[in-house]
Amino acid sequence: MARLIKFQIEKQSFDAGIIKVDREKVYGWIETVYSDLNNLTCTTATLLDDGQTLLTSGSVASKTVNSLNIEIDKSTLIAKNVSDLSLATLKPSAYDQPVNLIPSSIDELLDLDVTATYELTFDDPSIKLSMLQAFTNIQTYRFEFNYRTDYEASDAFILQSEQNIFILTGTKNDFTYLENIKQEQVVIETEENLDEELDFGML
Repeated sequence: MARLIKFQIEKQSFDAGIIKVDREKVYGWIETVYSDLNNLTCTTATLLDDGQTLLTSGSVASKTVNSLNIEIDKSTLIAKNVSDLSLATLKPSAYDQPVNLIPSSIDELLDLDVTATYELTFDDPSIKLSMLQAFTNIQTYRFEFNYRTDYEASDAFILQSEQNIFILTGTKNDFTYLENIKQEQVVIETEENLDEELDFGML
């Protein structure tokens, strides 16, 4: 049975699963397969600087080292906030606690730089119908989303399209707008200004 997320809208709660909507599932994909003269499938490999050593796929890994090139156990690393170097706080996964949905608008959604799309799935069709009714007067809801426990959460919006409900996650852009206001120029008259006034009688 798939894991469920408990979404809350005011006093109502809706249990639903999520499945990621990949571009490949929507548009399909093209895969290129290389073969040798014997029609055997080729695999990728890395050639080292000596020009003769080959490392096949799976034999190369990334490691974390300190300034002395000594490997560090990632479990000993401490996450800190960049702004003030304070200890960062882990934010729970959406599966670990109820997700509170806040009414929002399409205008806010359009500010989202979308990185992933999920579709909600329901074991009970009546729960889906009940949740769809929550979008009768509300265009979309917003919330913070973490698929796994992490130090940063994604901005997320949940919206309804026909008989389906989707989640869009990403980073919300904050735009700075300039006001189109023309300020009146303030002129302070001094004795020098009065002396320099044009005398039309001299023309």
